[in-house]
Amino acid sequence: MTAGLSVHQQASLDSLMERLDDPQVAAALINLLDHADLLAILIVGLDGLVSRSETIGDALVDGIDELRGVAAASNEAMGTLELGEILASLMTLSSSLPKITPAVTRVVDSGLIEHVLDSGITDPAMVTEIARIGRGLTAGAGRATTDPIAVNGLFSAMKLLKDPDIQRAVSYFAAVAKSIGVELDKS
Repeated sequence: MTAGLSVHQQASLDSLMERLDDPQVAAALINLLDHADLLAILIVGLDGLVSRSETIGDALVDGIDELRGVAAASNEAMGTLELGEILASLMTLSSSLPKITPAVTRVVDSGLIEHVLDSGITDPAMVTEIARIGRGLTAGAGRATTDPIAVNGLFSAMKLLKDPDIQRAVSYFAAVAKSIGVELDKS
């Protein structure tokens, strides 16, 4: 027996040592240590959740009441929405969060989100241009089936260039091609 330890303390220490000798317990402890950072985040999150549980519960009830009001106004059939069903769905969703957390963490840590945001893809001007091209493609595809434009050779293609709509489109795509060329030269 180690000096300074009571019989109870020594028994507790011996019991702990026996448990640490079990390979499954040792593997579980190593796994916990390997994921200590994630465990710390989860504990802080759970602490915040528990400390704000009343506020969250009140907000959840208020939100459900608002949803019921909107649902009742838009569709009388939605008035049968049960709070228990909603809470069960929320619990199912919350049980999957620990499973997807590592994937979300990898995406965030990879810098992919910052890369997408910095790329200009989310720029409202980009979205407007893509929408414009999409509308043009849709209308053009419809027109191609109902009223196709015949191009029978070089002279008929040159004749098409007199059409103001085609001139605008060619000018637009020429400017886009020039800008893409400048971007390609940067890399």
